[in-house]
Amino acid sequence: MKKLSIIIFALCLPLFSVAEDDYAELLFEQGVTAYNAENYDVAITSFRKLPELGYISADLYYNLGNAYYREAEFANTIWCYEKALLLNPSHDDAKFNLEFLNNELFSDRDSVPPSFFNEIWNFLYTLFSPTTWIILFLILQLVLPALILIFFFSASRKKRRMFFYFSVLALFLYLISLCISSWAYYSINNPSKAVIKNLSVPVRSEPGQGGTNIVVVEQANTVQILDRSENWLKIELPDGNVGWILSEYALDLSRDLP
Repeated sequence: MKKLSIIIFALCLPLFSVAEDDYAELLFEQGVTAYNAENYDVAITSFRKLPELGYISADLYYNLGNAYYREAEFANTIWCYEKALLLNPSHDDAKFNLEFLNNELFSDRDSVPPSFFNEIWNFLYTLFSPTTWIILFLILQLVLPALILIFFFSASRKKRRMFFYFSVLALFLYLISLCISSWAYYSINNPSKAVIKNLSVPVRSEPGQGGTNIVVVEQANTVQILDRSENWLKIELPDGNVGWILSEYALDLSRDLP
């Protein structure tokens, strides 16, 4: 009888999974419907239930960010857009809304311009979603050896030259897709950004009470996390200043919800 119960439970597991997926899809649709009806608090409540069900996507955080924007919760809004771009750097809508809101809130903010190398890397990194880069990497794993074999066994010099160039191009794309896929996986699992959630947070020269205040960072600013020490974060501000803040003042992107 015990074995029969185990078998029945095992057979029913896929049904539970399907039911949970249907419920998650229903919650997402409820959130979108509530947003379109301008019931933004209801939309936020629906969207916030989804990560608890394991439903995490760039579109979810993009829609949650839009709902927070309508409620004027700008720190949460920016966190959601940043989270969406962490999961899918090529999400154009999240990118546009994030740039628009940052310009609206911090039009007079000083910031350090990215280097030429960083601009090239960001262009490649945001060209496709991480999933697309992984698929491209897997395809090239099959294509590259085939091109190399054709190159070595081609009798015609013209064909050998042509497949040599194809092989070099495929190798270049293979290495690029490998680097970007690896970096995307690392970034998603080890996010290095946080959004300031409190008003006028003092940035100190060192963690603890022994440091002195260097500067004040305003709410909704996105900062880079450089180090951690107990309940302190070492951060880099958009203007290049570096210091420490209490972790309770920041919304870390490693969380599932702001």
